[in-house]
Amino acid sequence: MYDPAANIPGSFSFSLTLPKMSVSLAEDARLKRGLMNRLEFQVENTSGQTVTNAALKINIDGHDHTSETFSINNNETRSIPVVVGGYSDLPDVADLTTTLEIKPNGGETVRIIRSSFIEVEDGMLSLQVFNEEFTRGATGKVGFSLS
Repeated sequence: MYDPAANIPGSFSFSLTLPKMSVSLAEDARLKRGLMNRLEFQVENTSGQTVTNAALKINIDGHDHTSETFSINNNETRSIPVVVGGYSDLPDVADLTTTLEIKPNGGETVRIIRSSFIEVEDGMLSLQVFNEEFTRGATGKVGFSLS
């Protein structure tokens, strides 16, 4: 293979093999305004090597979110969660940029970037109150569930 940089003083040759990977989000995934959301992305590694030191970086209409760093074996599919805020300024259909960032070695960064959109709807929490029968002047028990 011809390397034009080989004859230039002070130059060096460098190669990096990009992994064959894909990232997908379920088509029916929605964001809810006013709530914290957990989006589950399916990351598939169909390359012949294990990928380490990877993270998903999500930008939704100017708001950045990042998953925890993860590794994925060759020919494996993993579900990677990303926690996303339900910002009140999100439009009904928000721009979604998904970046799979891999740092294989010091000073090297691979970014696989895809753009799409995600639907946004209003969300709310539901409060249920559970109580025993109360008698005036006595004590009682009450509990609640917020979901």
